[in-house]
Amino acid sequence: MQTVIFRKIAHVLHHGDFYRLLNPFKVPYASWMSVTRDKQEAVIFVFSVNSEHWSNLVPRVYAQGLDPLMRYEVSEPLPNNLTQNVSNLRIQESATPVFQLGQDKVCMNGDVLMKVGLPIKLYTLDDSVMFHLKNIHHTTAREPSTSLVAREH
Repeated sequence: MQTVIFRKIAHVLHHGDFYRLLNPFKVPYASWMSVTRDKQEAVIFVFSVNSEHWSNLVPRVYAQGLDPLMRYEVSEPLPNNLTQNVSNLRIQESATPVFQLGQDKVCMNGDVLMKVGLPIKLYTLDDSVMFHLKNIHHTTAREPSTSLVAREH
């Protein structure tokens, strides 16, 4: 499964622009993202690093380098199976996948991903999350529509 996912995102990692979102030298988490040059696709990674305790008050991860006017489908290809029991706050395994955003795919605009961010819950020292972003709708004012181009010629 991981090999299949890597093949789908390899071009983003190898040829995209790379950003550090959370500095592991300042907070007990690390996060990086890579965005294709045309801003059509991105991958975000978040890792728990040297965290002595876990809570729901983890900083949000704010994306960088996206087109604020693009609409992205945000998916989590490798969901976790950990959850927190609300009665005793213990970490336990779930029989079903546990998605960070509550479902396997969510649509968000680039400006929301960069200004509001993504909430992250990490429960163990070796916990991590990966998000895959793909453009699903492009409405930037910078590019003329196809009908406008056809009328100019």
